[in-house]
Amino acid sequence: MISKVAVTLSLLSITSAGFVYGKNNPVLISEKFDGDSIRNVLITDVIISANKERGKLSQLPISASVMKSTEIKNRNITNIKDFSLMIPNLFMPDYGTKLTSPIYIRGIGSRINSPSVGLYVDGIPYFEKSTFDFDFSDVSMIEVLRGPQGTLYGRNTMGGIINVTTHSPLSYEGTHINLSTGNYDRLQGTVSHYQKINDHWGFSVTGNYIHNGGYFYNVTTDSKADKMNSGGGRIRLRYNKDRWDVNIISNYEYSDQSGYPYMLVDTLTKKTTVVNYNDPSFFRRELSSNGVIANFIHDKFIFTSRTSYQYFKGHQGIDQDFSPINKYYINQHEKQNMVSQELEFKNSKNEVIDWIGGIFGFYQGMDKQVAMQYKQEAKPTNMLSDKFYDNPTYGVSFFTQATAPNLFIKNLAFTLGARYDIEYSDMHYKYYTVTEAKGRVLQDEFKHHLKHGQFSPKASLQYSFKGNKRIYATVTKGYKAGGFNTSFVTDEERTFKPEHSWNYEVGTKLSFADGRFNTDIALFYIDWSDQQVYQPLSTGRGSLLKNAGKSSSKGIEWSSNWQIAPGLNLQTSYGYTHATFKEYTDGKTDFKGNYLPYVPKNSVAANINYAIYPKKESLFSRINLSLQYNGIGSLYWNDKNTMKQDFYNTVSARAAFSIQRFTTALWMKNIMDTDYAAFYFEALGNSYIQKARPRTFGVDLTYSF
Repeated sequence: MISKVAVTLSLLSITSAGFVYGKNNPVLISEKFDGDSIRNVLITDVIISANKERGKLSQLPISASVMKSTEIKNRNITNIKDFSLMIPNLFMPDYGTKLTSPIYIRGIGSRINSPSVGLYVDGIPYFEKSTFDFDFSDVSMIEVLRGPQGTLYGRNTMGGIINVTTHSPLSYEGTHINLSTGNYDRLQGTVSHYQKINDHWGFSVTGNYIHNGGYFYNVTTDSKADKMNSGGGRIRLRYNKDRWDVNIISNYEYSDQSGYPYMLVDTLTKKTTVVNYNDPSFFRRELSSNGVIANFIHDKFIFTSRTSYQYFKGHQGIDQDFSPINKYYINQHEKQNMVSQELEFKNSKNEVIDWIGGIFGFYQGMDKQVAMQYKQEAKPTNMLSDKFYDNPTYGVSFFTQATAPNLFIKNLAFTLGARYDIEYSDMHYKYYTVTEAKGRVLQDEFKHHLKHGQFSPKASLQYSFKGNKRIYATVTKGYKAGGFNTSFVTDEERTFKPEHSWNYEVGTKLSFADGRFNTDIALFYIDWSDQQVYQPLSTGRGSLLKNAGKSSSKGIEWSSNWQIAPGLNLQTSYGYTHATFKEYTDGKTDFKGNYLPYVPKNSVAANINYAIYPKKESLFSRINLSLQYNGIGSLYWNDKNTMKQDFYNTVSARAAFSIQRFTTALWMKNIMDTDYAAFYFEALGNSYIQKARPRTFGVDLTYSF
């Protein structure tokens, strides 16, 4: 179908997180979905700003990657873990369930506790890693901003930001039904409806369900160790009239996963056994994310209010000894209530100075109960360790940023920004033991209060040449607040300090052949102190964060997009990260010079896509062929650098055939059935790995009307 372009007198946003506007009049871009065919209309002077700043990401002094809905569909990306494979210097290990989804950018990340990389979905912040792994449906665009984004985004953005936006009912219409099936008993169904009620009102409703039969077999329970069922939905209402543009969004998802497919590994021979434990293990999660994003467009400024509420409830059961012997079993319950409010002002027209400023406040209540049952090992037997954590965190921040697009000379832009964060965190901890002989006995209790304040500046300089070419240099201070550990042995281990970094980046963005070939190159150096590093407890039962002395990370990012011929597109990217400890000891071992764990040295991606539009007499209205290559590694799994995953390669492909409104797509992931470790950890004196998912394949059926 042919896309429609509607010009309106009011400023409209294509997503809840940003605006679309021209020099004089705002413009709305409409898309129509026809099978796998989504055609975008390009309009002169349109600026898309889903990352708060004015201008396209390709025009800003920042290393960034953008993936639109057509690419997401052609590459068969169904969740954030699939997406992470395509981005240079972005790594997301597979923990085994949705309980935690650590993300690393340029070596900066956190396996436990608060994340170091921020995630926003339709403008709603996701503060907990337990909420990161959600099912994709009707995603319009994904952006990755590498490097600290604290100036405009604040907490948990020391490594960067991932922005996910879904389709808007005022710019995307129709009813879409998708059914997918594949090996390992995979079954997925999605139904969505987008409708414009009139020129000012639109709504959308989406529902989805996923079943996965599991990839790895537990020999003790005689069943798959990682089965999963999940389902959810999203409701969105959008209003646009005169100077107001309002989005109301509500998401809900429930998932029930078996787990965990961990195998013993011999650290010398690197040989693994099988999944082999007796107690039922699982993670069940209930997640609700809601937001109201209101924009008021004045002649001289744009006012934006972002209000969000997120509820998360999780229940984990895990055979902590991962063996067929009754030793330890953990039941963990978590509950989060998070509320945030942001008020933002920025200029609405091109001026001598582009500016933005605002205030952000949040409250995050976290309640956790961890009950560990000591079975055969304990004396007396069946002792229960029951721990309760009441950990509210709240804070406020003030931010501003200004850009002079023509400093002293034309096309020389200078940006200066700053943010001040004040954050408070409380912990009320209770520890009970429960035995048959003594019943329930309080063993330990404490209340503790932390306060952190931080000033985070940013400065960048960029010069633009003719032909859409530019060079830039940026200096940014990164910051992540301290907090409380939920596992500790000594009083000193109860808390960890904030970490800080200075980030230096130079880069260039080039365009050739009338925009058919575009490439970005960035060099970065990160110098940070008091890095929050993961360590297992001395008892082997649990883990905590400690502050390392000093660390550094340096590397390069390169990406290109080449429109070889009509319908034929090649995208390539490469990332290199050299991240090491400069000063760090755990009291026994000096880790100076060792590589940071969970940080691949190399990340390579290439995707070639060929869209064919046959002649009218052909049966097919469109054929789309896509082939992807990914290479990751090498990376170390621990501070000692004794366990390493060598560089590995994966190949995936998808072929879609459209007949008017109906599309059939055949896909395959990890075609070569590459065997590698997706996750590694140490516990109770043993070493475990989780292997990567094997070769998978399936078929998608889509009907749109």
